[in-house]
Amino acid sequence: MCRRVTGERELYDLSADPYQLESLHGTADPALIKSLSEQLAKLKACAGASCQE
Repeated sequence: MCRRVTGERELYDLSADPYQLESLHGTADPALIKSLSEQLAKLKACAGASCQE
């Protein structure tokens, strides 16, 4: 999952769509989107050793 600076979000199943042609963001399970968004926020905020957790 990625979120662009424009706010656009993308989510791909790289096993089924290795060329990232069809974003699943609009049809994915909301719980999955929430979980991935939380993980992305943690990675964005981390620095140094805290990024290893």
